[in-house]
Amino acid sequence: MFKFLLFFILQLSLVAQTISFKEERYIDALENSVFKKGHITLNSKNIELKYNHSSTTYRYEEGSIYTIIGNKQTLVPQEQTMVLNIFFTLLKSIYSNNTTPLEAFFSIEEHSNHTQLTPKKNLLTYISRIEYKKNESLDYLKIYLPNNDWITIEPIH
Repeated sequence: MFKFLLFFILQLSLVAQTISFKEERYIDALENSVFKKGHITLNSKNIELKYNHSSTTYRYEEGSIYTIIGNKQTLVPQEQTMVLNIFFTLLKSIYSNNTTPLEAFFSIEEHSNHTQLTPKKNLLTYISRIEYKKNESLDYLKIYLPNNDWITIEPIH
């Protein structure tokens, strides 16, 4: 009975985890930041991202990205999703503590207080580097872009 209960509790924890977050996008050309809040729901089958005060949900499922508005789900064409696919792969890898999928896109360096991902040649046009810190859960994720813009995502506890 104890084994069944333990298995059931572990399965519940794998079913879905919703993380509320705040996001800051710094736009260097304007020398200004844009702030958003939202939530990310991660489970074994997909990842959903929704910003507060937005009617659109983004779903990453089996390598495809969908936008959902109301009851209408639309597949986003692959040529428009390269950076989003990497972002969702990054979230899934951090969530599952498995950086292996990232090795195709990044060189990974563990530092004393964070992990740094340096993109391989095919991504340098889109991303300069990524830093994140995770202990029990994600502390922060910061994406540096080639135009000196950056995006920081931090969970709201």
